[in-house]
Amino acid sequence: MRDHAYFFGFYNWRDFENHQFDANGTETVTLQDDPFWGGKVDLYLNPDHRLELTYFNDDQSATTRTIEGNGQSSASDTFVGGETKIAKYTGKFTDWFTLSALYGEGTFNQSVIGDLDAEASVVDNLGSIRRGNTALVIETGEDTRKMYRLDADIYVNNLFGDHHFRIGYDREDLASSIDSSYSGDRYYRYYMSGAGGALGGLIPANTLYVRDRNIQNQGAFSTEQTAFYIQDAWDFNDRLSLQLGLRAEKFSNKNAAGEVFVETDYDLSPRLGFTYDVFGDRSTSLKGYFGRYYIPIAANTNIRMAGKELFTQDWYIVGGVGGSYAGTAAGLQSCLDATPRNSCVPTFAGPAVLEEVLSPGTVAQSQSLVSKNLEAQYQDEFIFGIEHEVANMGFFDGWTVGANFVYRDLKKAMEDFDTSYIIDAYCSYAGISAANCGQINGAGYVLLNPGSDLVITPDSTTFPFLAGQEITIPASILDIPEAERTYKALELTFERPWDGKWSLQGSAVFAESKGNIEGGVKSDNGQDDTGLTQDFDEPGWTDGAYGFLPNHRGQTYKLFGSYAITNDLTVGFNATLQSPRKYGCIGTYPHADDRASSSTVTAWYCNGVLTPRGSQFEGEWFKNVDLSLAWNVPVSGVPGKVQLRADLFNVFDLTSATRFQEVGEDGPGSPNADYRHVTGYQAPRTVRVGLSYQF
Repeated sequence: MRDHAYFFGFYNWRDFENHQFDANGTETVTLQDDPFWGGKVDLYLNPDHRLELTYFNDDQSATTRTIEGNGQSSASDTFVGGETKIAKYTGKFTDWFTLSALYGEGTFNQSVIGDLDAEASVVDNLGSIRRGNTALVIETGEDTRKMYRLDADIYVNNLFGDHHFRIGYDREDLASSIDSSYSGDRYYRYYMSGAGGALGGLIPANTLYVRDRNIQNQGAFSTEQTAFYIQDAWDFNDRLSLQLGLRAEKFSNKNAAGEVFVETDYDLSPRLGFTYDVFGDRSTSLKGYFGRYYIPIAANTNIRMAGKELFTQDWYIVGGVGGSYAGTAAGLQSCLDATPRNSCVPTFAGPAVLEEVLSPGTVAQSQSLVSKNLEAQYQDEFIFGIEHEVANMGFFDGWTVGANFVYRDLKKAMEDFDTSYIIDAYCSYAGISAANCGQINGAGYVLLNPGSDLVITPDSTTFPFLAGQEITIPASILDIPEAERTYKALELTFERPWDGKWSLQGSAVFAESKGNIEGGVKSDNGQDDTGLTQDFDEPGWTDGAYGFLPNHRGQTYKLFGSYAITNDLTVGFNATLQSPRKYGCIGTYPHADDRASSSTVTAWYCNGVLTPRGSQFEGEWFKNVDLSLAWNVPVSGVPGKVQLRADLFNVFDLTSATRFQEVGEDGPGSPNADYRHVTGYQAPRTVRVGLSYQF
């Protein structure tokens, strides 16, 4: 092959229109019609040297219009996506040496804007049906990623077997920028206290009160990830193959001021595997694997922790609603019924009964943000399996059956922690007077390994008594457990390979996923911005946190296959049956011991009772069947092949509930009437038709 060029292009036309109705008669219409397109060019400069150029664009814009039962409406526009460019060179210099180099860059832009951006959001939690606008966040941001990679492949024979060595280096430079705030710079949420009052007695019994939140966050941040690695695919003999690898990784994150605020050393990750032909006839093989995976520090960590975020929430007794309605539940209801929802902003009966500064809006000194004994987060994985090809069994000849056991164990995690809840205990422990006891930094939050001591140098502006001094706060005073997460699974498989007429595959997985941290996101409360979660923010929030995680599915059964009706017409199917997710009850921390805020709905308590994760109720079994049909269209006089394909998803239009409301309280002493209600269903029956031409 010499001086050849090959190209591939695609254009995925998309036109989505989605209508949703809630119990209050509100209709939400979402429109989206941007295509997904791109292509690739392969340039063979000569038989030994090749250049690949890849490009794709997934820019998307969506318009969402909300129309309420009383005719009020609002609209917002969401912009996400970007473009990706990749260039790769591969050169074969000898029979035993190949070199490749890659450069890639991508952008991801995101913004959310709407016609109510100038007006404050108002939410009413007094009844079973929530009224008013949700907390609309106005946000613009851009993420960029640049990647560099260099690989050298070396082939060596007859050195205690045959070897394929690969030595490489890769680097990723990530940058993120953000500018976000609540619409109207405010988000008001109304509550009604019960017979026992609320907020530890700050709110009298049976009183309308409101939480006033303000978020302002701007900044630009960067992250650098580098790695070196070496691996050997070693065919020791005809029966034993070994996969031996070692990877060294380093992560570095910078704050909004451009300073490195967290950096790890080069951590070593072994990757060891083997495959063994038990009888020497390729019929039965054993395989095993061990790997250690260090998890990069998400760029969102920089935004959330080392930026200039201003985040306050103040609590008031309501004096009036919307300028002309009484500060009572009835007055609020009348306002919501009679006027546009965003007009029902509160007036206050007096000064705030409680003021909380969750983030001060300044960039804290770097040495006050990160524990000096911080270790990178990582997970170990073990896999052991066996596979056997059936012989001398008639109909089942050539089928394969297998079993795999998988075990994953989180060994270390990085999380943020609010020292405000233990600083008094530390000062007492260290003999520091109350007059000299300040904050670690303006926000109180630090990055640490849960379960380990905190070694920190307090910010000189917030803790001048200890300015420049390194202190150690023992894990016993921090009062949070070590991060835990394990996954255990037994997978049983079978496969009848395609023989030109039909094929069939299936699996059954029996698994358990437990711990006190899901990972970089938190499905329990919908926190999907990868990085820091609320899991270890406050000691009281870790009570009951250990249990079945959101991705736990005890049983999963899959069956899929295909059948050639004719040489040009093939039908296929894919069926899934999966056991339900387990839920807890999320509410407010009920104890007056200063281990956690009593105003924020994020603790594993409901109505004052501990309700551990995954212990309260189950969802529904998930059931789904998809079908496909592919027809090779006979077209005379045209080179290549034309194929028409139709995919039918959720053939039986099943309506399994996929999400349930896990929040059991709207606020302190205020049960959520929507608790355990369904909040999402599987996608309805849909059809996708495609036409392809290969030449």
